[in-house]
Amino acid sequence: MYGVSRIDQPEKKNHGWYVRITLKGETQQKFFADKTHSGKNKALKAAQTHRDQLVSNLPPERQAAAARKRAVAKRAAKRN
Repeated sequence: MYGVSRIDQPEKKNHGWYVRITLKGETQQKFFADKTHSGKNKALKAAQTHRDQLVSNLPPERQAAAARKRAVAKRAAKRN
């Protein structure tokens, strides 16, 4: 999934989704904890919404590249 990664660290009781988007060498990042968002699915939805907001601030050519990467990841997920 483009720009969104799952983080599970049981030893630190750290579970959630991590968003990371880079533009011109500057990385925007944010963690969406399962506990804070009342569950894994709600945290994922919040992370994806945040990712989409960050991507909308990218230049058009980067937005197109991000859309292609999301489409490829979605197709791969359907196969598994």
